[in-house]
Amino acid sequence: MTVNSGHSPYFPDSGCADPMFLDTSSCTAASDGLDCYVELQYSTLLSLAGGDEHSIPHSFWIVVYGNEQECETHAIRYSVVVQTHWAITYYPIDETICNTVEEDEYNFHRLRPREIEHPQASYLRIRISDLDIDESVDLLVQDNYLASSLEDTHFTASSGTSGSIDVNYICGYHDLYLSVYGNVATDDVIDYKMSVEKVPVRVKDLFVDSVYHADDDDDDACPHEHDFYRFRTLEEGRGHHPGSFMRVLVDSEFPTQVYVNKHDFAWEGCADSGYGENDPAITGTTSVNVYDFCDFTDGDYFITVVSDGPYYIYTDVRDDAKELTIGEVFRDTVEPGMYQMYTLEICDDWTEADDRLVVEITDVENGDVFGWIRLGGNAGDPDEYGYNTCSHDNAFADYGAGESGYDFLLVNHCDLETGTYYILIRASPHEGSPERNCEHVNFRLYPYLIDYQIDPEVIHPNTPITDAVDLLQINIIEMDQAPIANYYVVHPLADEGEGYFEQISHAVARLSNVQGGLLHMKVMCDHLAISEFTVINGEIYGLVSNSADDADFDPDHYGLLIPEWKMQSGRFPFLYNNIMDHRDSEYEPLGTCTGCGDLCCSMDNFDDLDIYRRDKSCAIWVPSCYFIWKDFYIMVTPIGQYAYDHVIDYTLELDQTRDYILLQPDHNSVNSFENDNWDYDFFYSISAEPESMRWRVVVTEGEGVLVTVRNHRCPRQATWAKSVWCDAAYFDRPWMCDIEIPTRAAHPGDNAYFVSVYGKNATYSIAFWRGRENCHAFTGSGRNEGLDFCAGLVPYNTWRWDHYSTLDHEASCFFEQLYEHFRVQPCYTGVTPECNATLAAFACYESFHRCDEQGFYTGTCREACEAVTYECANLFETVDLEKYDCTSSRYLDGNAQTCTGNPAYANLEADHLFLAGEQDPIVLLYESSSASSMSVSIILSAFAIIFALM
Repeated sequence: MTVNSGHSPYFPDSGCADPMFLDTSSCTAASDGLDCYVELQYSTLLSLAGGDEHSIPHSFWIVVYGNEQECETHAIRYSVVVQTHWAITYYPIDETICNTVEEDEYNFHRLRPREIEHPQASYLRIRISDLDIDESVDLLVQDNYLASSLEDTHFTASSGTSGSIDVNYICGYHDLYLSVYGNVATDDVIDYKMSVEKVPVRVKDLFVDSVYHADDDDDDACPHEHDFYRFRTLEEGRGHHPGSFMRVLVDSEFPTQVYVNKHDFAWEGCADSGYGENDPAITGTTSVNVYDFCDFTDGDYFITVVSDGPYYIYTDVRDDAKELTIGEVFRDTVEPGMYQMYTLEICDDWTEADDRLVVEITDVENGDVFGWIRLGGNAGDPDEYGYNTCSHDNAFADYGAGESGYDFLLVNHCDLETGTYYILIRASPHEGSPERNCEHVNFRLYPYLIDYQIDPEVIHPNTPITDAVDLLQINIIEMDQAPIANYYVVHPLADEGEGYFEQISHAVARLSNVQGGLLHMKVMCDHLAISEFTVINGEIYGLVSNSADDADFDPDHYGLLIPEWKMQSGRFPFLYNNIMDHRDSEYEPLGTCTGCGDLCCSMDNFDDLDIYRRDKSCAIWVPSCYFIWKDFYIMVTPIGQYAYDHVIDYTLELDQTRDYILLQPDHNSVNSFENDNWDYDFFYSISAEPESMRWRVVVTEGEGVLVTVRNHRCPRQATWAKSVWCDAAYFDRPWMCDIEIPTRAAHPGDNAYFVSVYGKNATYSIAFWRGRENCHAFTGSGRNEGLDFCAGLVPYNTWRWDHYSTLDHEASCFFEQLYEHFRVQPCYTGVTPECNATLAAFACYESFHRCDEQGFYTGTCREACEAVTYECANLFETVDLEKYDCTSSRYLDGNAQTCTGNPAYANLEADHLFLAGEQDPIVLLYESSSASSMSVSIILSAFAIIFALM
């Protein structure tokens, strides 16, 4: 059995991306007496959703596979139970209980009191004992969520073969859940005794810039298993300034571990602010430093120290961030091994769209210098345990023979935002020469803004312009030479005609009438759209940070002109160069939109058909969630040119639209894309309540269109989407261009849907139906509307179809298949007229689905299936049709919900016919021999005796 989230079941090798939640390994074998299960734990789903509870999936698919079947004529029977509500008992602290748990089952408890005291001054001791020999249980502990998975639970312990569990739960808690899982039982039930005891501990207070020596008799009577400290960083009457960070130093000649956590005790699994360890015998040093750079806030920090001997502990808050100024040199000195924080303010009116921020680290003396930079919060120095990884960029100015002692921190123009940048500098200690640590490390910081010297042309929405670019640049020094790229800036239109509504209005950036080559276009909000490689007139200081002397050098994306040297300067206005670090758009598929551009289109579809290899246009849709009240920058650059002596001409327009166009139900709209140019049309459909929905597009002339329906006007916010390519060749098969929401299970629950149509050289019609408009009621028996076999058997509104004769033929073929299976009985050959009639009705119900009040088509009634087994005196599974077994969940209860096949038919009429109402004669397909006829007679006689006895 597999369980997955999403809008469809998961199948291996389908080519689709894995869903957010997927479990294919927990339940791989279930047999008689052996169950298996898949657990979905809230904490697991929350983690998969990136910590956003609103992104947790709510729909899950369960797929059950049959691995092995004992009998060919008997299907594998199984039961699936989805349990979401569990019995949870309160567990009082400091009490002992005796309890039992079944094998492979849980006992769930919620601790009372459920929250630790504040400030924390105790931990929990949890004991489970009195287990029988060869029996074992697992203990699971989780804060805030039910504990039900060994892999995803915060704290676990197992009794194993010892027959007991005795553990300490040191972390703080706010709503603690305890679970006991029956692992191995000798008689299906495990008896055990359990106690939860609160153990008070002594918590010592530490202070800013103070040292505590753990060496007195109380502290040092034995190795320090866990010493608890509280460090209150908030001094009385004042807090610390932005740029402050915390340091914990523990010095000991013995192996030592240090855990740091905010608000509650620190321990394994609850050290959110840092961890460090040291063994002097291995490292040759005696100190452990733990810093909290990235997330430092004033309040209570708890520190837990584990040491094999005496130690000193020093705590401090560095509140001495120094202020830098754009364009001014700042000289400073830092002790080896120490840190210094700096702040740099960038104001909104200081920057241009192509400005990048460079912070040079130079003139380094007496040691190496490391640097990190971050916007809006402290930069951090990442450690080996994964803490303090919060920086935008890093630098390393190497001091030594043959080294420049120079490096820079870079914020590319595409990432530059206004606000306060925090810069962290560390002076490296003198490894192997501790006597030199008395020499302070000198350096110079120089922050500045520098641009590409590109002035984009101002254009206006809904106003086309013509322009040209030249890929080959043969006459590049000529003043009137077409550039290798053109840059534009446009602001949303706000006049009273079209108007602008934020989060509603959207736009299409359209390249059209391209002559002479192929083009690439980028769109970027608030930053200059530009490629990673191009020609610029500006200085090359700090162009890219990717360099050959970096530990994370990426050779696939080049770097500086001379990768070995970061100190580069000058102008190269005719040189095609790497002008920014590699960047992939988060809005487009990986690798299709690089550089500074969030939305891109290219005319280099070399894998397409010949008719597309010389396209004359491309178009970018700018959705309403992206089309905000800011400047938008557009870049147009060539990617292929057909002739040396002819540049590439084009027309560019940003077509702003106020809103989607409303599609009225049961109406169609005729539209067209002309002049060999790719373009978009946008529509939306609404309903007052969840109803069945259907959109149909018919291309009446030209090539084809791509139709996409979403449940949100913005693609990234949509949780449901369907697309179909509608070709002109499908004109006589219009159902191939349908997008449907036909059932309640398929409906995503929204009342508004947004349709985009993308194409070129095509005239198309788009229509929309909702609710009962998607259903059809036959007149009379339905013979005049294409019914033959099922004439008179569909007396209800059924899901609308183009050619009902096709469904009728499908039902007829299915009936013959059913007949062939039911015809051969153990003692005779053939079927009775009553069985024949119920098979015919059942076949029609499977093809002609009944509509409910909201126009959703429904499944077959279980009563219709049971009528077949009754009249045919046989089960589906015994005639090798296990799929249609009446216990299957594919059937619906006609007494509780709308389903296909009138439930009244389940009560046989006086003449024992399953069918009621209007019926056309049904030919009895019947084969017999004298032996089989005798068998049938005997069986009918037996039925007669049974009814007589009743």
